[in-house]
Amino acid sequence: MKEPTGKNLILNVEKTKRGVMCLQCLTDAVILKEEILPGYHLMKAMKDAEGWKKDQFGLIRQNDPDFVWDNPGPEPCAGMPDEEINNCPEEKWDRQTEWQKKVEQIEKNFISDPMTCYEFVATCMAVGYDPKKDGFNVVMWFIHYCAEKIEK
Repeated sequence: MKEPTGKNLILNVEKTKRGVMCLQCLTDAVILKEEILPGYHLMKAMKDAEGWKKDQFGLIRQNDPDFVWDNPGPEPCAGMPDEEINNCPEEKWDRQTEWQKKVEQIEKNFISDPMTCYEFVATCMAVGYDPKKDGFNVVMWFIHYCAEKIEK
């Protein structure tokens, strides 16, 4: 009798001759930062799998990522006062604009069910995200936060 093979896209698992595998295993994902948010690890896929491509980041509680995205790197103008941003060299402003465009593309990867999104925002707030101070784009805040944490 042959063992079943095939994909179960609903559960993001793949049946192989070795059994059912999660996306972490299928992509040989590595941890970039443990507990980047309470209960979440930041991981990077080392090879392609359906739903998570090589070099993409994943925010994982267990087994499969809740969110997957391409890393745009750190925000070029982060931490600069408005006056300095308004007077920054054109080259730096262009890098900032390009970074913002990349993050806008990434934002669609953070659309999920209400509970997952609520937990994501709540954990971001637990580590310092403040909509009144940081604005209402939690994804932009989080992408920059990840870049800062990876650099440390």
